[in-house]
Amino acid sequence: MERRDDLAMADTAHALGVASTAADTHDDSGRASPLDIDWSDARYERLETLGRGGMGEVELLRDKRIGRDVARKRMHRELESAAGGVAIVRFLREATVQGRLEHPSIVPVYDLERTGEGTTFTMKRIRGETLATVLGRGLVRDEARALGASGGSTGTSGGPRKWTLRAVLGAFVQVTRAVHFAHTHGVVHRDLKPANIMLGEFGEVYVLDWGLAKTRTEGTIDSASFGERLTAPPADPYAAISASSAPTPSSIEAATEAGSFLGTLGYTAPEQIIDAAGVDARADVYALGAILFEILAGEPLHPRVNPAQLLAATLTEVDVPARLGERAAPELVELVSRAVSIARDARPADAGAVADTIQSYLDGDRDLVLRRALAKEHRDRAATLATRSDKVTLNDRKRALAEVGRALALDPGDPASMRLLVSLLESPPNDVPDEVRSALSSRESVRRAALASRGALSWFAALAMVPAMVLMGVRSWAAVLGLSAIASAGAVHAMRASRTVESHIPPAAMLSGAVFIALFSSIFGPLWLGTMAALACLVPWLTVGAPSQRWQAIGFAASGVLAPLALEALGILPAQYTIEEGRFVIAPMLLDFAPYPTFVFLGLTCLLVFFIVAQFATSFRDEVDRSETSLRLLAWQLRQLAPEGEQGS
Repeated sequence: MERRDDLAMADTAHALGVASTAADTHDDSGRASPLDIDWSDARYERLETLGRGGMGEVELLRDKRIGRDVARKRMHRELESAAGGVAIVRFLREATVQGRLEHPSIVPVYDLERTGEGTTFTMKRIRGETLATVLGRGLVRDEARALGASGGSTGTSGGPRKWTLRAVLGAFVQVTRAVHFAHTHGVVHRDLKPANIMLGEFGEVYVLDWGLAKTRTEGTIDSASFGERLTAPPADPYAAISASSAPTPSSIEAATEAGSFLGTLGYTAPEQIIDAAGVDARADVYALGAILFEILAGEPLHPRVNPAQLLAATLTEVDVPARLGERAAPELVELVSRAVSIARDARPADAGAVADTIQSYLDGDRDLVLRRALAKEHRDRAATLATRSDKVTLNDRKRALAEVGRALALDPGDPASMRLLVSLLESPPNDVPDEVRSALSSRESVRRAALASRGALSWFAALAMVPAMVLMGVRSWAAVLGLSAIASAGAVHAMRASRTVESHIPPAAMLSGAVFIALFSSIFGPLWLGTMAALACLVPWLTVGAPSQRWQAIGFAASGVLAPLALEALGILPAQYTIEEGRFVIAPMLLDFAPYPTFVFLGLTCLLVFFIVAQFATSFRDEVDRSETSLRLLAWQLRQLAPEGEQGS
């Protein structure tokens, strides 16, 4: 509820703000020389009336000596001589208190005088709009959507400026600094509200209407009688409403008659209603909390209903967290909760503490205690998921990593969360996720294609040995042609595999390899060159083939050696080995043993086997080394996440 004279004060203060729409038709550079000053008695030239209210009016004047526009506030003559003189006391209080508080966010007073026209004081002419107007238009919560993000009172579309929440909070910090400045000089405003906060065109912020201010020493401005009128509490301000849960307008009027209540309901602290004489700076802290709530919530702290309900709401503790919900940061919710507490001792010590908390929020310095508590909750959940007594599933590990990630986002320097993260990343899960299997399969297919090109070289090398066979003397051209055909087919298949991505070696290819081993065995028998040929085929099959083909590859390679031995044992093929008088005798089936070509052929065969085994073995070792190096580097990088002194070896 606003007293009638309080409304008048707010009206005239608001008139200073609406001047932003008035045209400034005077040029400050109108004089030809600094010495061209009008020293006549008529110092001020009246330009227009900025606003009128119940207390008086505000005029726009031109100071002809300085060459600037000023605002002059004038009381209605009838109020100056009104019985009791309460109005003139408040008028003089506003001028003197505001004039003594030299602060960038308090409108400076230039002069106070009493002439035949009445009591007036001049002050700086300010431009802008009140915070009440800004909040009534609504704030932009998404910074990217803000229009006219800096400067001016209009957006890019030419309409009224839509302020962002962050910009208004920044302006509100200046308000709280100005109020704290006043408190340190022994002045309590007692009527802080959005209508008494002006936001200027170029970032200026002003706290207006100091007419209800209470000073540490009332001094010469308020006589004893006036001071008593202004601050004396009623004998029992709640006697008329304590017996009813629904106060009536008449009971509220009884509790707030002249002299018992100062301020604007909805922003007035409870003690201003109960004990007007005992208010201190914490009453302004309550009002700042109510304004901050309105900024964050987009609605008043106390709903604007009838005066009785508004008074009752002021005397009831507000559940700020429930009202604000997720619309504000936790530290701001906690700040508002404390600031609007009914108990004065529960509020922040002063307006400076309010400013510091909001500025810390704007600077990104969030409430560390709250963040660390939330981080610990996430870390504990992660530890529980990662150390179940039963088998930890992939889903458990995913959730654990997500929880520890949230913990580190809230508290990046927490060593316990860092250690848990490193531990999770260094200990692989028992099961392999499907996406990892897919990635490994793709990588393995690329590696097989690279190894297939080496397999093609091996088959071409085997094919190049056919001339050496001819020089030894051929006994079975069919076998030689079969070996040549199989080697050629193997080379062609390997070349095709090097250009495609295959997940396995076709069984037909391994079968043809087994036939090649069996035919090659007929040169010196299966227990010599046959075993070497089996080894030369088995190494590529094991390194190129899929893991599921390992036993299949071993079986085909072994069959190439064992099949000829079995046929010899059954008498289907003649025996190639005999032992005569301590000598091991080989009876060749495929080739003759011409002395010189035979030694050349044996040497080339050994080199071929060495070449085949070596290139696949070294390729496999290189791949293992790269993987090991990558894992070690990954582990090293993970350990660097841990704080100094927390890193393992």
